[in-house]
Amino acid sequence: MAIRSTRITQTFERHPWASSNTAVQIWVNEVIWKILNGCDARFPTEVEELEPKDVPPEAAEVCRRVIQHNRLEGMTLLVYGDKLKPILGSPFYDEMINAKARSDRYLQEVHWLLGPKLGAQSILLDDFAMRRYFGSDSADIQNGRFIHTLTLWTPTLATREEVISLLGEAGFQSESKPGTDSSTYDFVKPSQGLPHRIKLLGTIWESAKNWSLDIEREIFDRAVQVSTSIPLRLEVTDLFLLQCRRFSIDSIAGSAVRLLDLVTLLTRESDNLDWERLRNIKNAFAKPDWFWAALIAVTAFEVKSGYLVTMPDWVRDHLKEPDSFWTDFVATRMNWANPDTRVIDFPRAFVKAAKGT
Repeated sequence: MAIRSTRITQTFERHPWASSNTAVQIWVNEVIWKILNGCDARFPTEVEELEPKDVPPEAAEVCRRVIQHNRLEGMTLLVYGDKLKPILGSPFYDEMINAKARSDRYLQEVHWLLGPKLGAQSILLDDFAMRRYFGSDSADIQNGRFIHTLTLWTPTLATREEVISLLGEAGFQSESKPGTDSSTYDFVKPSQGLPHRIKLLGTIWESAKNWSLDIEREIFDRAVQVSTSIPLRLEVTDLFLLQCRRFSIDSIAGSAVRLLDLVTLLTRESDNLDWERLRNIKNAFAKPDWFWAALIAVTAFEVKSGYLVTMPDWVRDHLKEPDSFWTDFVATRMNWANPDTRVIDFPRAFVKAAKGT
């Protein structure tokens, strides 16, 4: 499924690499689940040397596309090292190394450009916000959570105008098309041959039956500044809340890296998550399908890894008999080699999650 827009009116298409070949699905899905399970010592997994002759035809190409689509380049290097290189090829490994270099340059932009000048007025979401939860105190251990795009949230128009001016001075060009939402902007700059993208958001999601701009405002106001060299940091409960919606709405329950984000927050920040706040926000909406769809996916991860994350009884009780639509839909989306088998339900799932109808 390709998503052409991040707003309410979306167009859905099958992934061109989705395979109906059972052998290809089994091989690729096993590789992807090992990557997801192996990125943390608490999810023990073993990887082995692989021979090209043992790989089903077309599986290597499907695997390359799945890794890139799910933003798992860093996790692949972290878990498999060079063991997949005979299968996926040196050119693909070069692309993964470039993805790491792109992450390093994003960090430079944050610490030397955006943070010092706009740190108290903006929040970095998604890749940057999650990266620190995958880090280590050891410089010898690679952080597998790469930054593919900087998503900068600036609710006020004056701040957005200041960011736009700052990015222009830094060599970024606007990619926003005429007629697009005036609170969302896309910028790009080549950096030593690598495309370097920044998305600027005024609002994260439109108000709907299961979302409110008042909640976004509250989340922004709860953020804290921990350093003058980086933008504001989301409180961990609010970050988890946004990641639930990112996974359920923006990827329609089909992003491996966003699923890993959820599991990582539940694992490493279980003592700091305010579940009562999450329940109060969820209860403010009649049909918070986005919340339950995300947690259904977490339970799918638990089954695959054999590791249980910490969730309160009221969540576990609901998940014993979840909405059958989401149970089936999420299970389909976890077929990484062919997440499109229920393509007819994509628009329905988006409307249920984003609009709450």
